[in-house]
Amino acid sequence: MSVSRSPTGALELPGDRTIQVVLIDREGRVLWRTDGVFTPEKGAALEQALGLPGT
Repeated sequence: MSVSRSPTGALELPGDRTIQVVLIDREGRVLWRTDGVFTPEKGAALEQALGLPGT
């Protein structure tokens, strides 16, 4: 078994040319992810994933 020490490998990121945002819980599970330019829709999706009031 091989374990990647590279964040791009461990998180299966496509590379380092695009901004990546990944929300991970304490057990290492990916709860939410997105890439690219910020949009209000992406912000709302992150708020929902965080369980913020009003979402």
